[in-house]
Amino acid sequence: MAIKHRLAGKKLIKAMDTIVVNFKNEPFQIEELYKLLREFFVEERWEGERGSVSSDANFPEDYYLQKVNPQLGREIWWRWRLLKPAFPGKTKFWRFLLDVDAHALWIKPVEIMVKDKKVKAEVGEIEIQLNAFLQYDADGTWQKSSWLSPFLDLWVKRIKNAEKTQLTKALRDEVYRIQELIKNFFSLQTYLPEKEFEAFYPKKMPE
Repeated sequence: MAIKHRLAGKKLIKAMDTIVVNFKNEPFQIEELYKLLREFFVEERWEGERGSVSSDANFPEDYYLQKVNPQLGREIWWRWRLLKPAFPGKTKFWRFLLDVDAHALWIKPVEIMVKDKKVKAEVGEIEIQLNAFLQYDADGTWQKSSWLSPFLDLWVKRIKNAEKTQLTKALRDEVYRIQELIKNFFSLQTYLPEKEFEAFYPKKMPE
C-alpha cells in the first residue's frame, strides 16, 4: 500500500525557495536554540494539526532522533510541521504552512570562558531548512463541491490574485524573521551566561 504524502491533494503555492541556515566551528548551545525556536512559534501563534503549540502534546514535531557516538559526538535531527490561519477567526480559505528541518552533526561538549566565568557549550555544525507554502481552499470547501471544484484555480488566479500576492509576501516576511532570529542567535554567541540569553527572547511556554 502506497504511503500518501501529507501535502498530497492540498492546493499549495510555494512562497519562496528553501531557506538554509548553516553554523559550524564556533561554540553554541543546541538545546537553547531548540527552546528558542519553540518559544517563537508559541509566541507567534503557530499551530499543529491538533491545535495550539502552547501545549507540548500539540507541538507538531513529526520526527526527533538523536544518535551518540563516543568519538564523533551527537547527531540530532528534528522535523516540525507548522501551520497558521492567514486570517485567524475569519475565513478558513487561506492557511500558512511551514516546514522546519534541522540536522546537527558532531555535537561535542566544551567549556569556555565568558567574562571570567566558565560556561558549558558545544561545538559541531547544524543546518536548518525552512520551507513555506500558502495553502488555498484550506478547509476543502471548494474541492468538496462538484460544481465549485473545477473553478477553484481560476478563482484564485483571477479573482483572488491580489490577496494571494499579499499573503505570499506576508509569509515570506515571516520566514525571513525566523531566519534572522536564528542568525542573531548564532551571532550573539549563545554560550553567554543564562541571564543574558533569557533577555534575548522571553519565555512563554509553561514550565
